[in-house]
Amino acid sequence: MMMVVLGSRQRRLQVGRAMMVRHLPSGNERINLEECLKELSRDRGVWRDDLVSLLRGDLYQLQRYWRIELDDGLEVARDGVTAVLTGHIQNLYPHRWNRQLLDEEAVHRYRSTVQIAFNVNAQHYAEVGDKNLSGRQSWQAKDGPIDLRMSVRTVRRDLDQAIEQIAERMVAGTQSPRIDADAALSQRSAADALPEPRRFAFSPEALTANLLVLSGEVEPAMEAARSACRERNRQFYTSDTLLALLDMPNGRVRDCFALDGAADWSRQVRQKLLTMSLPDGDRFAEFKWIERKEFHRALQYATSDGSPVVNEFHLLLAIFDGTSETNANLQRLLQHDYAKVRAAVERRRGEDGHGGNRTPMWQ
Repeated sequence: MMMVVLGSRQRRLQVGRAMMVRHLPSGNERINLEECLKELSRDRGVWRDDLVSLLRGDLYQLQRYWRIELDDGLEVARDGVTAVLTGHIQNLYPHRWNRQLLDEEAVHRYRSTVQIAFNVNAQHYAEVGDKNLSGRQSWQAKDGPIDLRMSVRTVRRDLDQAIEQIAERMVAGTQSPRIDADAALSQRSAADALPEPRRFAFSPEALTANLLVLSGEVEPAMEAARSACRERNRQFYTSDTLLALLDMPNGRVRDCFALDGAADWSRQVRQKLLTMSLPDGDRFAEFKWIERKEFHRALQYATSDGSPVVNEFHLLLAIFDGTSETNANLQRLLQHDYAKVRAAVERRRGEDGHGGNRTPMWQ
């Protein structure tokens, strides 16, 4: 029998190839990840009480990829899982008939469906926080926000599709590195701080290039609201933005809540904002307007409209299309009139709202 003696370089290459083959993710690994993700979505999702023990046991396949900090308690572990899942969800797109959909409404609905399934936004939808997966999906189909409603069958299909996509991302190595306790804690705050399904990122340089600024009427209203929070040493919330819009002297925002043949909702909304319970102990911290999510989104709408400024309708529409607790309260209060008010805002978003001094949003 002839023996072939390999040189050291050949042996290293052969060993290297063997190691690569041994570490390539298999089809079974992706299937296992899909099963783990399905299990994670069941019961109360990320809010289940046995989350830590599951990550150490039945869901260890997920823990191998995510490396969540499990020794600092349930809350930190939940924050870590929520952060990782949200990072994946923000990169998912629905597919229909083997075609990727890029329509903003379809993408928003798809990502929100997955968030509800894993229960990562329980603070936005208090009605479903304690429901199991089936209950959350039924709620979305029948009683959820109007723009998220669809058949239970479609809701379930979208979750199955998303789980396949997340597993593929994990196997492909597109997962973020280990989430430590500090990073997880930074993800936990009031509802306004939850990462949004629709994400727009802008830099001061991009804003300078486009010369997009707050309108002359919006700017003093927002500055007054920010100053009031600063004086009271309380954090600025989306509810402060909406209250400032409602109190603007021109009354155009209030007009959007005055529907034909229906009561004027503006007073009830304003009263709701004044009586909302806010998180205790959140001290005021200086911020730039561009750092707030509703201003990010409003800037996107202004860009789409070709407007040189962000007006009150851009901001109001941004609140309606966000995932803040303020928007959730609007949905609960307005109920069937919610879509009508949003449509009224949409119709008026192109109105000229600038004039006077213009304040760059990064100040």
